[in-house]
Amino acid sequence: MNKVRLFGFAVPKKNSGITKKTKRKNIYQQIGNPGLDGHRLDGRRLDGKNSYSKPDRFALARFNRQSLQAESHQGQGLNGAKANGAKANGAKANGEGVPYRSRAAFKLLEIEDKYRVCSEKKRILELGAAPGGWSQVVLEVAPNAKLLAIDQKTIAPLHENYAAQRLQIMQENLQEQKKFPEIAENIVKLLGGKPDCIISDLAPDTIGMARIDNDRFASLLENIMPLVLQSLLKGGDFLTKLRHSAAEKSLLDSLKTRFSKLHLIKPQASRKSANEIYLLAKKFHS
Repeated sequence: MNKVRLFGFAVPKKNSGITKKTKRKNIYQQIGNPGLDGHRLDGRRLDGKNSYSKPDRFALARFNRQSLQAESHQGQGLNGAKANGAKANGAKANGEGVPYRSRAAFKLLEIEDKYRVCSEKKRILELGAAPGGWSQVVLEVAPNAKLLAIDQKTIAPLHENYAAQRLQIMQENLQEQKKFPEIAENIVKLLGGKPDCIISDLAPDTIGMARIDNDRFASLLENIMPLVLQSLLKGGDFLTKLRHSAAEKSLLDSLKTRFSKLHLIKPQASRKSANEIYLLAKKFHS
């Protein structure tokens, strides 16, 4: 038994059992076979009770890094493991095991599984589409829909396994309201009609100060609402990220007069500490 010197005497060294390194290794072993045996693809560890337990920061960092290398993992999942037909939050993973480009994809999968936001739609408009995680999900769950993805940032082409003929990408600054009439006209041309579903995961640059960040988020959402209301087909649905702020109530009151029903959703795939929810507005009527 190992011993240490304490006040000049040799005493047995306490064995702490499992070291941090061993714990981390065990976590990696849990997620090293992604999509199989019930393991999740987003790097969160399973504890047998709650599959959405607190994420391990090392595992999430590894997942995020490898997800952004989607194009280099053709036919393979994370760590090179086969993921064909694997499950992710109740939905099939990418047809050829290509990792999703963002963790947000799992939030949309969860919302889609419960509310069927996209699967039965014909024309879908996505705002703030970069890096393309939501676009991947839409093309999987809505096989008959056309998708137009808009973002100010460049969106790299999706993997060849995705139906490129159903996806079109527009690079536009959605903060310039003076261009909204032109953008709305181009949306109709590219989709062949007004979209019956608009989804948005737009988020402003943050500085780490909650009050200022929340106000920026509310301002961004308020800014794009004219484009949403101008573009959305009557009877269509609108899904957007939302943060709790002073402007939240006024936004909800306004949307209540334009949509038949509102749902506030906190996906389990979101961190509990994250100040974010998703707003689903159903059946646009005015």
